[in-house]
Parts: sequence; structure tokens; C-alpha cells
Amino acid sequence: MDYVHAKGGICVFAAGNNNDDVQFYSPANRPNTIAVAATDSNDAKASFSNYGVLVDVAAPGVDILSTQKGTINYVNKSGTSMAAPHVSGAVALLLSSNPKLDFNAVYNVLRATSVPVSSAVPIGAGRINCHNMLAASIATPLVRAKTISHDGANGTYLVQALDPITQVPLTGDIHQNGVKVGTVGAPFSVPLVCETKTTRTRVCDMERKPPCVWEVDVVTVCEPSPNSFVLSCPDFKDVSFKLPKFTDHEFEQPS
Repeated sequence: MDYVHAKGGICVFAAGNNNDDVQFYSPANRPNTIAVAATDSNDAKASFSNYGVLVDVAAPGVDILSTQKGTINYVNKSGTSMAAPHVSGAVALLLSSNPKLDFNAVYNVLRATSVPVSSAVPIGAGRINCHNMLAASIATPLVRAKTISHDGANGTYLVQALDPITQVPLTGDIHQNGVKVGTVGAPFSVPLVCETKTTRTRVCDMERKPPCVWEVDVVTVCEPSPNSFVLSCPDFKDVSFKLPKFTDHEFEQPS
């Protein structure tokens, strides 16, 4: 199990069926594993399920339709061995939606998105909820980008990322064309491409001499090229974004 964990694998084990504290039962009591208790159709602890502070989550484990050894028939079975496959499947589903997640991230998402169950003894964070789990796993960081300064050739920016649920600041890297160009929360510079446009507008006021003048507006817009960036934050899906443009106005009103 230690080898599997070291290689990035995730071990899910049944807590046991003796209505006893899981601390006495291996391998569910081992570190870096996910121990699963069983619940019934009322979202209550199954009478036979082991329990304890070492249980991580619970899943349905009473009257679960299952294959039957040596036959082509299906039967209803009960046990934490019926509950654990639900969690294994949920883990696989979670990783399919976000392959970047490691054991700790999977463990935290499973527990954070579980729903409460009725139990007089500890059986983990609750019964797993795949809808909540996937909603959390596909969340992308909130990106906040702002301009700082530019010299016409290079622009300096600051990008911040927030957890979309908790609004807690995140760490991460910023890439352009697959190359890291900056870090979240720290100013960084990228080359700019600038374009200048001049517009002339004839404005007349009969009480003024001369009554008509030309207003000239010179607008210079600078932005990265290509203006396409990717934010990578641990435990979140990568998100694409653009940096804001620098816009400079020069306004003239000749007589």
C-alpha cells in the first residue's frame, strides 16, 4: 500500500462488518488509504458496519445488486465490501474529470462534498455525493488580471486567482504558448504589440470664434500577442484567459 501510494495510486478499503472500531482492522486502518463505512437506504449507518475516527467516508452498502460467483445471476448483498466499490467508482469518475488530482486532493474533495448521515458513532465525513463531487472537481479558479505599467514594448501585469467557492487566494503559474511567463500574485512582464488610431471630429459652436474646430483623438492600444494565457493552479483545472489592454489617449483641439 505504501508503494502504491508512493506511485500515485489511491487505495480504497472496506471498513469491515463487525460493528466495531475500524482501528483494529487492516488494511482499512492504514494511513494513506480511504476507509469506507456502509449506510442503508435511510442514509443511516448500516447495523453491521465498522466505524471510528479512522473511517473516511460512507457509501450505500445494504441490499446492493451484485453479480453472483459461479452464475450469471444477480443478487442483493450487504456489507462494507458493497460500499467500497461505490467510492472506488467515484474516485475514478473524479480523476476522469480532473486527472491532476493527487491522493490528498481526492481525499479532501470526497470528504468535503459528502452529505451527513445518521449515526451515533463516527463514520467519516458522510455519504459520498457524486453530484457535489463533480461540481467541485470541474470548478476553475476565478482570474483577476490588472495592468500595472508599460513602456510601449513590454507590459507589466499582476494576476490573482481565487478559489471559486471559498474565495481563498490560490497559487499557480501563468503560461503563454506553453512557456511559463509568470506566477500568480507576482508582477510579470510580457512583450506588447501596439496599434495607434487617429480620429478627427469637426465640432461647431456658433457662439465661438472660429465657430468650428477639429478635435483630434489619438488612441494607442497595446496588448500581448498572442493575448492567450493559461493559468495552472494545483487541484484545479487549467483555465484560459486574456490580459487587459493598455489604452493611451492623446487629445488635441486645434484652433
